[in-house]
Amino acid sequence: MDKFLKKIVVGSGITLLSMLIIKVMAIVNSVICARLLNPADFGALSIIVNLQSLVVMIACLGIPLSVTKHISQYEKADETMARSIASIMILMLTISSVISAAVYLLLSETIATDLYHDRGLISVIRLSSILVMVASVNMGLSAIIQGFQRISALAIVNTIVAVAAQPIAFASIGLLGLEGAVISLLISNLVSCAMLVYLSRRVVSYRHAKAFLKRKEHIRSLISFTIPAFVGGMTLVIAAWIGRTLLVIEWDLIEVGQFQIADNLSQTMLILSAAMSIPLLPMISELHVKNPRKVCEDSVGLLNVTMLLVLPLSIVAMPLMGAIITFLYGREYEIAYVATVIMFSFAAYKVVGSIISNVILGMGRIWDALFLNLAWLMGFTILGVILIRTNGANGLAGAYAASIGGYVLLLMFYFSREFHIALHRCALACIGYAAIVMIYLYYLDDLGFAERLAYAAGNALAIASIIYFGVLGEQEKRSLKGMMRLVPGIWS
Repeated sequence: MDKFLKKIVVGSGITLLSMLIIKVMAIVNSVICARLLNPADFGALSIIVNLQSLVVMIACLGIPLSVTKHISQYEKADETMARSIASIMILMLTISSVISAAVYLLLSETIATDLYHDRGLISVIRLSSILVMVASVNMGLSAIIQGFQRISALAIVNTIVAVAAQPIAFASIGLLGLEGAVISLLISNLVSCAMLVYLSRRVVSYRHAKAFLKRKEHIRSLISFTIPAFVGGMTLVIAAWIGRTLLVIEWDLIEVGQFQIADNLSQTMLILSAAMSIPLLPMISELHVKNPRKVCEDSVGLLNVTMLLVLPLSIVAMPLMGAIITFLYGREYEIAYVATVIMFSFAAYKVVGSIISNVILGMGRIWDALFLNLAWLMGFTILGVILIRTNGANGLAGAYAASIGGYVLLLMFYFSREFHIALHRCALACIGYAAIVMIYLYYLDDLGFAERLAYAAGNALAIASIIYFGVLGEQEKRSLKGMMRLVPGIWS
């Protein structure tokens, strides 16, 4: 447990500062867009970015996740095989991204006029088709570098690009408006692509790709993993597309902009999840071969410790969101407060669920992960159709929070059943957290700012005590203390 947590903390610590900077820059970027664009154009930008993400996921075909898993699996045992996998996958990804971007370009007018009833989106969609190609290749190159566990190099690249993107966004949006926002994304992705190509130049080559085509048994293994990874990875992007499209149809682009602010701010809660996921998936893929039972037990310890860090923090942040929104985005976006609080609860659940998801994927249970993701997508879609019509952005946020809460409980049930490890105390802690958030939202209008702070502080202390004394075992408490001692030395 101590060794497992140490690896995760060291791997996460290398990327945590990078993720913190990237998330802060993402918020800065959203503030720039919200301040320089009118509310309708800000909502339109959210639609365009979401469409581009959907097409990128289609273009990637599940390849990046498969690359990370198989490279980390073969890297030490057969480095030539690892390089061959990287080379063939980046070749496939380049071809599929060109085809996907071409189709997206041809359908631009149909999407803008028939789906969103806004001809002004045609030129922006056509411009974003170029972005699809570059972003798809970037995902593949990042997966290769992650698979070879060059975590610090990847973190440096992502940080440089995130910081450099802000002056580019400010200048281009100020001059060109909505089109300038897409151009700034394209420039940032081109810079990132150039740096990632340089980092992966020694492991990707046509010779390695050609050699891999002769190993048919490995091709079948990659395809069998890639197909469910593709469908499973599409679920979150499809959910985002469904939610925003329903908002446009039932409400308007301004309501989409309100939800986008809630989504942007809630992403700060996912810093820990994103930082852990980078070292966690390749590490589990490597250790699973040696001792799968030990990996499961140590992962549960990591899950418990993460709950202690994340759930109380989310509760404390809830009453502060109103002031943060007003300060960053202006009073015209104050209405996004309720949606932001709801999305924070969704983000906290997602951090917890990501650990179990990475364990399931790292242990090769890709089809199980697919069916679990499809169950979540079905639940989200049903809730979204019901709640968005009457509640707009708040309804979409509620659909996310409720569906992801159910998804996390489903993951815990699956994990307990398949690996015979009890997670009922974790489930009860998550249910208690949900009850605290729901009570807060119910009495939100009746509480002043001081009362909200008092409620949040008291309940954060309560949930932290429940998890520490009721969920964590003695070994996990010792590991947590050791982890805390380890953190200051990571940065040096």
